[in-house]
Amino acid sequence: MLSKMKHLFTVNEAAKLLDYEPGHLRNLMSQGKITAIKVGTYYVRITDKELKRLLERKNRLTIRPKKPLEQPINARIENTNGTVDNLEENH
Repeated sequence: MLSKMKHLFTVNEAAKLLDYEPGHLRNLMSQGKITAIKVGTYYVRITDKELKRLLERKNRLTIRPKKPLEQPINARIENTNGTVDNLEENH
């Protein structure tokens, strides 16, 4: 019977493991994006299975590179002596 018991994490514990703010996890729970178990009238717990799913999803996400600029950047630099330099730079 004990082997079938799930480990339950508090919101703060799960947030620490996922590197999220606890409030963000609560928002995801209220939106139905995270499955949680209510214990009593106040306490909420996240199962080890759900935490594992969230960790795997987070690890799959990749950062996409930003799109390179297609137009030149025009900049004006005002020197301390009052003259102005115009710069054009292509990216």
